[in-house]
Amino acid sequence: MNRDTICVQGGYTPGNGEPRQIPIIQSTTFKYATSEDMGKLFDLEADGYFYSRLQNPTCDLVAKKICELEGGTAAMLTSSGQAANFFALFNLCEAGDHIVASSTIYGGTFNLISVTMKKMGIDATFVDPLCTEEELNAAFRPNTKVVFGGDGEVEKNKSLAAELGIADRCEFHGWVAGAEREELFERAAVYCLPSKNEGLPMSVLEAMARGIPTVATPVGGIPQVINDGVNGVLIPVDNYQALAVALNHLLESSELRKEMGTLARKKILSSFDINLLLSEILGIYCNAVSGN
Repeated sequence: MNRDTICVQGGYTPGNGEPRQIPIIQSTTFKYATSEDMGKLFDLEADGYFYSRLQNPTCDLVAKKICELEGGTAAMLTSSGQAANFFALFNLCEAGDHIVASSTIYGGTFNLISVTMKKMGIDATFVDPLCTEEELNAAFRPNTKVVFGGDGEVEKNKSLAAELGIADRCEFHGWVAGAEREELFERAAVYCLPSKNEGLPMSVLEAMARGIPTVATPVGGIPQVINDGVNGVLIPVDNYQALAVALNHLLESSELRKEMGTLARKKILSSFDINLLLSEILGIYCNAVSGN
């Protein structure tokens, strides 16, 4: 099924006489004819719903849609990214286990691992994202269950650049934030993100908002914001020849970069302006409350 079709149809197949769109179930509790029926739910002998804080039909249908979009086996919704991190980690770890994590992960997740999960008996070792392979290996223990990070193979890529004789033209910054990120965006003529998997990456939105033309792969939600050849360039996954062609094409033409960058910024302002998003979210809540 086409990805756009899954966005609309995925996760929900209405039966005869049922709503065409996924209904929003706002009830906190659900009625059953007998206490025995409710008891079977609590004992996990039957499927069903009793408290929305545990399960809700609307949330389950949305989770199924996300599962189909990601090609997964199952999915569940949480109320925050922090909760999702906790579920993922605690599903793998228990008291006495150990986690290796990047020292530059988001602050809330750092505290989750270093403070909250430590109280549950789960230890952690934090490593610099630019550490050597030997330093990373030294962080592992026999009881290590999870490695949590995301800055890629920095040292390996440094070595590769040296082997190719282009080390003097490459910079490897690892994870960047704050003033360093702003300075790099100021210097950038083109932003490139040739990922194999993504959601809707903030870095692409940030580059486009700054009027920087982006070269990326058509994964996740990226095709929703980049119109290939108009406000950016989309290339196939793992196609380094196409990547080279796209980068050369943009770097050779300042006029093309300016044109694409202008349209990229216009796309962000028209679709992701904070006031516009607040208005749309408020409209959704108002419709939900009014029963529309």
